[in-house]
Amino acid sequence: MIALAPGPVATDMILPRDPGARSRFEAEVGAETIFGRLGVPEDLVGASAFMSGRPVFVDGGMLR
Repeated sequence: MIALAPGPVATDMILPRDPGARSRFEAEVGAETIFGRLGVPEDLVGASAFMSGRPVFVDGGMLR
């Protein structure tokens, strides 16, 4: 069993509905990661399928 600990992932749950606000949000929050972007749901898939007993932080290297 693992604990997946995602950072900011671009989903309808966190993204503003207004296109202008969405662009600003993506730029501001994305700038807080080493990758310079929000995650996408596909970023959460992969190595965790063959792990056990560890938390997995998928946060793009959050700087704050």
